[in-house]
Amino acid sequence: MNYFIDTTGIANCVRQALGFLDYDGTSVVLGATEDITFNVQNELMGDGKSLIGVIEGDSVPKLFFRHCLITTRGASSHLIN
Repeated sequence: MNYFIDTTGIANCVRQALGFLDYDGTSVVLGATEDITFNVQNELMGDGKSLIGVIEGDSVPKLFFRHCLITTRGASSHLIN
């Protein structure tokens, strides 16, 4: 899996998401999460993975979701307004 988006904020789910990722994959945590502990070298950097946190104000929802639909579904931009 190249990308994973966690919306739960549950530490165990965030850790599992990292485990599901392929080499060079990216996991995104939307919103707040509880405290989480993991081995950065073994669970993140060793496989070139990225963990990104997104909080309120990091994106403009109308543009962000439009971009997601276009890039993941191949939808034509003129169909999504």
